[in-house]
Parts: sequence; structure tokens; C-alpha cells
Amino acid sequence: MNSYFVEFDLKSQNGLDVDIMPPGEWMLANLGIDLAAPEFREMPPYKRAHYKAVKNWLTKYKPKRDASNLEKVRGYLEAFHHFCEVEDWERAWKILLTRVNTPTKEQLHNHLNTWGYYREQADIYDRLLQKLNEQIMNNPNLMWDSNWLELGRSINIILMGLGNAYLCIGEDEKAIGYYQQRLTLAQNTKDRKGEGWALANIALAYKDIRNYNEAINCLHKSLAIVREIEDRKGEAACLRNLGLVYTKIGNYSDALKYLQESLAISQAISDSHGEGGSLIGLGNICCFRDEYVTATEHYQKCLEIAENIGYRQLQCVALGSLSNVCFSQKNYAHSIDYSQQQLTIATAIGDRDRERNAFAYLGIAYYFQGEYDQAIQSHQQHLVIAEEIGNLTEQATALCNLGCDLFQIEQYSEAELYFLRSLKISQKICDRSGEAYAFRNLAAIYQKLGNSLLALEYCDRALSIATELGIPLAKECQELKEQLLSEQI
Repeated sequence: MNSYFVEFDLKSQNGLDVDIMPPGEWMLANLGIDLAAPEFREMPPYKRAHYKAVKNWLTKYKPKRDASNLEKVRGYLEAFHHFCEVEDWERAWKILLTRVNTPTKEQLHNHLNTWGYYREQADIYDRLLQKLNEQIMNNPNLMWDSNWLELGRSINIILMGLGNAYLCIGEDEKAIGYYQQRLTLAQNTKDRKGEGWALANIALAYKDIRNYNEAINCLHKSLAIVREIEDRKGEAACLRNLGLVYTKIGNYSDALKYLQESLAISQAISDSHGEGGSLIGLGNICCFRDEYVTATEHYQKCLEIAENIGYRQLQCVALGSLSNVCFSQKNYAHSIDYSQQQLTIATAIGDRDRERNAFAYLGIAYYFQGEYDQAIQSHQQHLVIAEEIGNLTEQATALCNLGCDLFQIEQYSEAELYFLRSLKISQKICDRSGEAYAFRNLAAIYQKLGNSLLALEYCDRALSIATELGIPLAKECQELKEQLLSEQI
């Protein structure tokens, strides 16, 4: 599965209104497809039909001007699937490695993730992985063959891509499974760098499911490897992620130490991306310590770096963080302004996850300003995107927020439905924290509806889970329980 081919010069378009993919005729020539050539004329009819379909999708398919990003690249994706049908894996892979004419200039397979098309990305990787696994099964000595380097690189990309895709849609156990496969492959082939990065990704998945001890364990293993092979960029990334995990568990002194180490390394090796990430982490610690001026300075520095290097995704992160620090100071107007800036950039680069994040913060800020109609609109957009990208955790959060909005305008029956939907999803994905909040919100609903017995039952469930998890919600639940008991006297 050789990946070498000439890339189309996106800059040559001189700003004209063109498709975001290279012209089909150029791509056909680059792939070496000429249906008039003997190689293609002498093919069996069924096989030639697939190559003809490739030509038609690349040259005749024209998306509408207002088409979604997925529709804009549909011609290329259809060509990929036709190549797979005739087992032309080399050309199929080249399709996925084509760079997209967007501000981030990513390869097509990576851009599907940026745009939030995680399911579509996973389906593509699955199809390739199945074939690659067949090749290995049919030739057990392939790992020692001269072609293994290129094949192994392809498998690595696919396994990490599958892990990343499933991590983004909240299927953390699946993500861990693919990262584990990547780890095993790295260990079997003595690929120490790959082993270190696989462990780091496994740690991120454990962080997402709040298994912080396992996350820390994997990150320390990864840190030892990247230091052994003197991978300074990897070392900075491990230290940064350790800082983020220790922040999650409230160990700010260790978090600060790791993030400062990470920042120093990133600055020493001129890794602007890593420097920005460390500044975000340091800003978060300052926020938790109510050191808002210093937090703002870190976020502003990160934003400046992102603007200087044209890294628009990091700009989104910095703007979202600035929105958060303003929100923490109850400066809702400025929080809304930063979230709207974040939304503008996220929409421009097609980053659906950052769009979702911006709508979530807009909704919460409008809620605390008492602008419940605006809050509902923002949270509905949050829910739509969460459903589109298949992120169950975010769906539960958006449903919970919508329930809170409706509670404030006394639409209790409708709010109850949203809380029940949120509860169902939280239980499905074993999100105990989300489950606790849903029970607490339902208790408040039943209190308003005059059903004190049911309210007390749900409050007790919320209190039990919150106490078990050791989260601040336990105090709220205890206060609500005392209030409910006093109402029964």
C-alpha cells in the first residue's frame, strides 16, 4: 500500500471559487487511470465498470454551493469505495491521503474527524483494516518483509484513527481496544516511539471515562519511553497530559509542576502547538484557584500564538477558555462574545466539536443572564450537533441543559421529558455523574409538581451516587432532601 504520489498545489487556485478537492481530471492522471489504455480496456466488464464509476464520481459529480462538507467530498469518498470493491487498495489509500483545500489543509481521512464525521471515518478505516488484517493472516512473515514498513505505517494510521474516532463519539471502550491493538503492534515490532504514543492515547481514553489512576499509570509508562528515546515533543505531550489529569482530580500542585515542565520543553524546541496546549492547562489551574487575571493572561498568550502560526483549532480552544474564565467571573456578556468568536472560526473550518462547545457555553451564559429563549436555541443547536457526531455524553449534557432551561420558564412536564432522556443516555454509557445530575433535576421537577414521595426517591438516588463519587452535587442533594422532608411535616 504505497502512499507516494504528487500532491495538487492548492495555492495555484489563486483564491478562485473552486471545489475543496483537487479537480477530478488531475486526480485521475495522478492515479494513473486512463480507461482508453489497454490495461483498462482488457479488464473484466464488472471491474471496468467500477473504474468508470470512479471517473464519473471524480469528474462529473458537482456538489451544490450550500452542500455540507460531507457532500463536498462525496465524489472522492465514492471513488474510494469503488477502488475497495476491485481491491485496488493502493489507489484507495491515495484517495484518503489527498489534501483538502481548507484553512487546515488536512488529508481527507483526517479532515473527516475535524468535520465531526466520526462514523464515516470509522467505516473507511474499518474497510481498510479488514483487508490489511487479511494480508497479515495470509502471510505471517510479512512483518519481516521489505514491504512491511509501508504497510505497518498504514495500519498504525488506521488503528490510531479508529481509536480517535470512537473516542470522539464517546465509545471509549472501543477506542481503548484499537489503541491497545496499536500498542501490541508497536511492542511486537520494537517500535518504541509508537508504543509511547499508543500508551498516551490509551491514557486520554481512561481520562474521558474518569479512570484517572489508569490514565496516570499509562502516562508514566509513556513518559519513561519517550525520555528513553529522547523524544522531546513526546515528553512535553506526556507531561502536559499528566498535568491535565492531575487537574481533573484536584491535585493542582502536581498539575502545575507537570504543565510548567511541559511548557519549558515546548518553548525550548519551538513547538508552538505544545506551548499553546500547556498555556491552556496552566490557565485552567488558575481558573480553579480563582486566579482569573493570571488565567486570562495564559489564555491570551495561547490565542496570540495560535493567531501567529495560523492554527485555527487552537484559536478555538483559546477563545473557548476565555469564554469560560469570563463566565466564572459572572461576566456573561464577554463570555458570550468569546463564544461567538469561537463559533465563527469553528464553523469556518468545519470543526463540529468546537461548534458544539461554543453553543454549549452560549446556552449556559444566556441561561445565567435570564435569556431563556436564547439559551434554549443554543442548547438545541448543541444537541443537534451532538446527535450528528454521535457523542452520547454530549447528548446527555445538552438534554440536561434544555431541561434546566424549560424548568426556569415553568414548563415542568417538557423539562421532565428532557431529564428522563438525559438519564437514559447516562445510564446507557455508565456516566454515573450524569446519572446523579439527572436524578437531582427530576427530584426538583417532582417537587414542583407536588409529588414529594417521588421527589424524595430521586433525591436519595442522586445523593447516593454523588456521595459515592465525592462530587459537590452531594451537598446540593442533601440540602434538597432536608427541604423535602421539612415539607412533609
